[in-house]
Amino acid sequence: MMDLRLWSGSLAPGEVIEHDVCVTALGPNNLMDRVPGNNSSCTPITVSVEISTGISVEPSDTKVHPSPFADHIFIDVMGSGSSQLQLLDATGALVLEQLLTGSGRHLIPAHRLRSGMYIMTLGSEKSVTRHKLFKE
Repeated sequence: MMDLRLWSGSLAPGEVIEHDVCVTALGPNNLMDRVPGNNSSCTPITVSVEISTGISVEPSDTKVHPSPFADHIFIDVMGSGSSQLQLLDATGALVLEQLLTGSGRHLIPAHRLRSGMYIMTLGSEKSVTRHKLFKE
């Protein structure tokens, strides 16, 4: 049996450890009974680790191009419904917000944006995707 109070270490994602945990009840004077079986109970426990990054690796139903871009960004939406577009600059400031409705190609004017890196977030009822873009 392993005393979990003394266990230190780390578990890798997907790793599982199994051990018994025992609890011993103390008497009114905080002393254990001379026969621990009379006031102890043990049960097995399983500890496992699952880690989620929150980043979906499923194929996206949108395609954002070109990158680098100059005056326009094209967003090809394959699914139906609407998506909320947010474009952040390298400082995290919101520089563009737009609702995209329906499937097909959407043209986003970008001629007023400064050169540099941008993060585009597209959120729909089904998913949220992020795209890193560069303006020439």
